[in-house]
Amino acid sequence: MLILICLPSFGVSQEKLTVKKIYNSPDFHGKSISQIQWTPDKKAFTYFATNAKTGDLQVWRYELKSGKRKLLISSKKVPQLQSPARQKRFTLPSYYLSPNGKDVLLPSANDLYLYNLKSKNVLQLTNDADQERDPRFSPDGKSIAFLKNHNLWLLKIADGNAKQLTISGQEHVMIGRFDWVYEEEFGIRTGFFWSPDGKKIAFFRIDERPEPKFPVVDFIPTHNTVEWEYYPLAGDKNGIVKIGVVTIKTQNVTWMDIGKKIDIYIPRIKWLQNSRTLAIQRLNRLQNKIEVLLADIKTGRSHVILTETRKNGWININRDWTFFKDGKHFVWSSNSTGFKHFYLYDLNGRKIRQITTGRWDAGGLIGVDQKKKWLYFTADKKSPLERHFYKIKLSGKGLTRLTIQTGTHSLTASRNFNYFLDTFSNVTTPPQIILLDASGRRVRMVNNEKIPALKKYKFATPEFIKITLYDTLQLNAYMIKPLDFDPAKKYPVLIYTYGGPGSQTVTNRWGNGWGNLWHQLMVQRGYILFSVDNRGTGARGAAFQ
Repeated sequence: MLILICLPSFGVSQEKLTVKKIYNSPDFHGKSISQIQWTPDKKAFTYFATNAKTGDLQVWRYELKSGKRKLLISSKKVPQLQSPARQKRFTLPSYYLSPNGKDVLLPSANDLYLYNLKSKNVLQLTNDADQERDPRFSPDGKSIAFLKNHNLWLLKIADGNAKQLTISGQEHVMIGRFDWVYEEEFGIRTGFFWSPDGKKIAFFRIDERPEPKFPVVDFIPTHNTVEWEYYPLAGDKNGIVKIGVVTIKTQNVTWMDIGKKIDIYIPRIKWLQNSRTLAIQRLNRLQNKIEVLLADIKTGRSHVILTETRKNGWININRDWTFFKDGKHFVWSSNSTGFKHFYLYDLNGRKIRQITTGRWDAGGLIGVDQKKKWLYFTADKKSPLERHFYKIKLSGKGLTRLTIQTGTHSLTASRNFNYFLDTFSNVTTPPQIILLDASGRRVRMVNNEKIPALKKYKFATPEFIKITLYDTLQLNAYMIKPLDFDPAKKYPVLIYTYGGPGSQTVTNRWGNGWGNLWHQLMVQRGYILFSVDNRGTGARGAAFQ
């Protein structure tokens, strides 16, 4: 931060922000919805919302054709949870629709509840002091798998009986969970996956004991305390990862062959539709070589079908891979050409074709409509500052941009790809959720986070600029100036940046403009807010990184 001595006086009439207003006032929070789940009947989606006036935690159903909404669950109207003790425990941090759409699984504090949408009855599935983590319905909806006491468990809904599926988990040897590296660097949270036929579960096992311990000091108590967390620095030993598959009926575990080297990463696994094969991504310690393995879950034997290496640079891990129901093809993403694009492969690892091309990065894979042969994705093709929604034929033809509004778009697709939900914002527009059809046509507004308090304030709008370096390379940046900015005066400048690999702070989204109240407060107090995406940040290709 560079501080100069000349501060401006405010000549523009405006209501001023304060730290107390930013963090304590509800005025700046619009009506938002979250945890959107598409229903199995393909006619609606459900979402979670909080009643701002009553604090009621609610689950709603939204009909796609009519736009009608129906309240499914209200935390204040569940009879079994009305006792004071249970009211304190009952929250809706998450909810899970059953595969037939008739029930909702509600984790609450240390227990699991099953809510029937027709009868409105609540069945308490567990009742003990041990927490059940990350519950997941089986594909037929008759059982629930969850994590407890470092192991994987299964509960049959019909009789309420729970059994332990794995036994090798213990403190610091995690089944279905991850150490710091996997959660932070690979962005993976769920560590077990049902097979499509519901007869087996694939899971991660990570032994973090080889990692050195790192002190985490809690400064809040009068007398500080120290907690020790396993945390490898560069060059330290990593945790040891294994991939297992447990058979529900017998509880037998088969370990997949991921090679003899233990100093590796397994950032992703995925079931093939036949329920007999598990796809595994294997990444070396230097993160410049990635392989896709196919493992036979009966024997654990595996073979490599795809290998990518980087001579200069590293491999960026993402979630953009999907296997087709025909059991013959899969879509893979890679920046082997210098920009991230999608490719079609067969299961022998033969590249059939590159689907997207150009000097731009294809971002997140939304999904593949295998019947109509469309691939849906987001990309920065228009500008590194924006994200838009695109579709393209698997043949590589028919590339079409489906979103028009300038800014940042994030998409989720319905089960049959007939509808999409577009979460959109820019520096002056709070997040909106818009329902689109398969052609990208706007059907209707689903949610608009209008913030009435903004009318009382005059916020400064970011100015996007480019900075030319000595080698003619241009960096993207933005600057927010006080509303009464005088070019003849000098101002203190607050530089806000991150700069990590693949990251971006300079994008046209709500959080970089009027939505960042702290930045607006500093600008009101006479600072210029400046941000720049340096070399190594995202949406500019591999060479820029």
